[in-house]
Amino acid sequence: GVSCDLGDLAQHVAKRDAWWCPACRFREMDPLNAVVDASGLLYHSLAGEKAKFEFDLDLPQLRNWRRENMSLWVRMVRVSDTKVGHAWPHTLSFTVNRATVFEVMPPEAGHKRRDVPEDVSSAFRMGRNSISITFADERPTDFALGIVVTEPRSVKELRKMAGICPPSEALARVRQMLAQTRKASTKSSHDDIVCLAPDTLKLRCPITMERVVEPVRGRECQHLQCFSLEAYVMSNRQMRAFNNRWVCPVCTLVLRPDDLVVDSYVARAAADAPAEVDEVVISQNGAWSCALPQAGAAQSGGGAADDSGLEDLDAETPEAPPRRRSGAPSPARARTAA
Repeated sequence: GVSCDLGDLAQHVAKRDAWWCPACRFREMDPLNAVVDASGLLYHSLAGEKAKFEFDLDLPQLRNWRRENMSLWVRMVRVSDTKVGHAWPHTLSFTVNRATVFEVMPPEAGHKRRDVPEDVSSAFRMGRNSISITFADERPTDFALGIVVTEPRSVKELRKMAGICPPSEALARVRQMLAQTRKASTKSSHDDIVCLAPDTLKLRCPITMERVVEPVRGRECQHLQCFSLEAYVMSNRQMRAFNNRWVCPVCTLVLRPDDLVVDSYVARAAADAPAEVDEVVISQNGAWSCALPQAGAAQSGGGAADDSGLEDLDAETPEAPPRRRSGAPSPARARTAA
């Protein structure tokens, strides 16, 4: 069956590439329009060979939902798909109280159709409603239908869903990733002598192409570069291609807001590096330095390679990194004690 309570959701979230039950996909499909609670999934069912759904919905709270800016959406998924995205069958007709609300037409020849959930709030009335849905597809039994009650999430609410990667954990992650890079490079070189250059961390957001602000990445992302949290949320909010939303701009891993963490290491580097510096160089011990363009020489910006320099990297960092100061930047300073 498709029934799955929210208590089982953690098992799905633990492995994003694993199969999600349709009920959980209906709940998690659209972070911008969140299912209100466990009872917000009004109806869900697997399709049968007849490719038809017929059922009644009693909506005594409809007027209150409208007052509270809640909406009713129709969502569909392919049961065999591991993705959480929305999918319509080849054609579909959705009728409420004998009135056609919307139809899904076949894609134009040579074009890929962009499937998007449908807001059907205005089609319902208080009390009992009769719904009839007919569709056609080569694999009709591979579809599941859901009708949900949602409320919109603001950018502020979505930002709060991101977690925090504390300084000590973020530094340990950087060291581990650089060590893995060294190990992989050494293994691939066999007996050859390899000169490994230090890794670089880009401080420009790949979305805005400006200095990263409140830098985030996915918990499972395997890269150092981060992107600005608000820019990521806003870009997905404005994206019309529903199934292309919430993808990491660096590695294309699916990242919904609750998959994100603010990286304290990157936040510290972005806050302390001079404004004209686009990237910093990271040594194997986690210390970073930057090369100022006008000087062409490396200056210490992330601590010397000794333990005293790295000690400051482990210090607590504010949840939101400070904004860059305006005006001419001061020279990069070493973090070692004077």
